[in-house]
Amino acid sequence: IVYLVAVWTVCRAEDRRGLLVLVLAIAAGLRLAVIFSPPFLSDDIYRYVWDGRVQAAGINPYRFLPADRELAPLRDQKIFPHINRRDYARTIYPPLAQAVFLAATRVSESVIWMKAVMVAFEGITVWLLIQLLGSRNLPLQRIVIYAWHPLAVWEIAGSGHVDAIAVALITLAL
Repeated sequence: IVYLVAVWTVCRAEDRRGLLVLVLAIAAGLRLAVIFSPPFLSDDIYRYVWDGRVQAAGINPYRFLPADRELAPLRDQKIFPHINRRDYARTIYPPLAQAVFLAATRVSESVIWMKAVMVAFEGITVWLLIQLLGSRNLPLQRIVIYAWHPLAVWEIAGSGHVDAIAVALITLAL
């Protein structure tokens, strides 16, 4: 209800640059409030870090289960125990996502860093949506509809979902 009231209020306000800056600042603050917390709605992010680690070791992430003995030297106590379906499922993530996982884990093999990478893709989405709104002569503060949406905040900044990559690419296509 708070989200809907905020969206209604912002969208009815006069189009001003200051309002856009405020909307974006609050959106950033919402993400900062959850990015450092443990994943809440999903633990998929541990698989992203794992897949990046496996690739960095020169191993195809589609080849083995995380629990297979071939990958035993890559196990640790921060990531491996939290990988879902580690005993019976190979990775399901497509090649482009795998490339992002590899690139991200070359900077840091941490959940917080992987979340930050996904939030960066979300930043690309927000920028592209602002460009799209401007090209249609629509008020730029309408970005509030996406930028403050609780699902985007919790799923991407909170759980680091890979959907951020897909959404950025779909928005780029628009």
